[in-house]
Amino acid sequence: MLRAAAGAELVVIGAPGRPDAGETAVELSARSPRPVVAVRGGTAPRRVVVGADGSSGCTAALDFAAEEAALRGWDLRVVHGCWEPSAVAESELALFHDRELLEKTRAAELDEAVEPLRRRHPGLRIEASPLLESPFDALRDAAADAGLVVLGDRGTGFEPLGATATAMLRRAARTVAIVPGPRSREARTPGPDRRVPARQG
Repeated sequence: MLRAAAGAELVVIGAPGRPDAGETAVELSARSPRPVVAVRGGTAPRRVVVGADGSSGCTAALDFAAEEAALRGWDLRVVHGCWEPSAVAESELALFHDRELLEKTRAAELDEAVEPLRRRHPGLRIEASPLLESPFDALRDAAADAGLVVLGDRGTGFEPLGATATAMLRRAARTVAIVPGPRSREARTPGPDRRVPARQG
């Protein structure tokens, strides 16, 4: 499937009925240079929810989510679960001693990230929410009111697939799209003399 995905724009797979069983989706999302959509059935609200974390890699996820929402005629909700003190620079740790200042700071950053989407999609209804929760908790709660959940592959970490993306693929009851950022796309795209590596183990 990875070899077939090399020339595709999007990889779509059916996800298991059990929300906690998404290992194929996890492996594909960790290795594919293209967005991976794990589809789960059932009736769902007409809303796209996308996770934002302030990293440069989340821009691709925001763009993807806005395009999907516009194509479907759905609303878009941008969620930033910003209670993650272990993932910020030392200079920002003081923010976590002032919840009001943290929320205002992240709200301003989120507005800046969302502004290009508003310009490109003037007819799209966009709600942006910084939440004083962990990224996973914020997305899990928001997903209950969504038909599609979108997030980047790495977040602020260095693993091929971030902890929040992995948890959402394994545990979310909604359709989830994992969108690789530029660094991941470049690293995973086979060149003329590069083959997609076989799975090890």
